[in-house]
Amino acid sequence: MTIQDILQTVRTAKRAHISWVMKADALIHGIPLEESQIPMDGTECSFGKWYYGQGQCCIELPSFKALEKPHMELHSTYAKIFSAIYEKSEHSLLSSMFGKKKKVDQQKLELVRSLFTELKVYSDDLIDKLEILENDILNLPNA
Repeated sequence: MTIQDILQTVRTAKRAHISWVMKADALIHGIPLEESQIPMDGTECSFGKWYYGQGQCCIELPSFKALEKPHMELHSTYAKIFSAIYEKSEHSLLSSMFGKKKKVDQQKLELVRSLFTELKVYSDDLIDKLEILENDILNLPNA
């Protein structure tokens, strides 16, 4: 894998993970998802496959190692948002009549908003770390 290949992968990862945040925002606002937008484990996205595969050529760089946690947290938090939105809740007729469903929906909305705030923090952290890795790669002697 050439340095240019690595840089291209890092740059693509930045765009892809920004896109995941936009997908989560769309999901929260009721926009239906396509199958390709359903949450996946951080080892299954194209960046994760590279990170745990060919990307291991960068394992000696501290900036490479620093990517793992925010990347996995980003995927985990996106999955939590997805689960919270699509979670089936059972309400009895009486609880619906007495307004308890609205309270539960409000709680779900607050949870999703909180998770989205977390998602943005992980995304920003990941993007920052990807930029550091990109700079480290550009500063390698053979770059």
